[in-house]
Amino acid sequence: MNKEITTNIKWYLATEKLPGNNVHRVLVCTPSGMITCMAVYKGHFNCNFKEAVGKDYEFKAGKDVIYWAYCPRKLINAWNKYTEMNSKW
Repeated sequence: MNKEITTNIKWYLATEKLPGNNVHRVLVCTPSGMITCMAVYKGHFNCNFKEAVGKDYEFKAGKDVIYWAYCPRKLINAWNKYTEMNSKW
C-alpha cells in the first residue's frame, strides 16, 4: 500500500450544484469543517434509498453540506485495497 496518495479534488458549492442521479457516494464538507464520505440518492445527501428522501436524517445542501466532491479514483482504489488486505474471512 502506498505511503502517500496525491489527488486533485474539485469541490462544488452544494447550493449551486448537486450530485447526479448515478452518483452514490461523495465527499462532503460540513459547516463545522468536517470532511467525510456520505451516501447520496438523486442529489439528496445521506440517503441510500428513495424512502429516505425528505426524512429527518437527510442532510440539506447549504445547511448541513456546504461543499461536496466526487471521490477520487485513487482514494477509492486505496480503500478497496485496504479493505481487501484487512478483511477477515
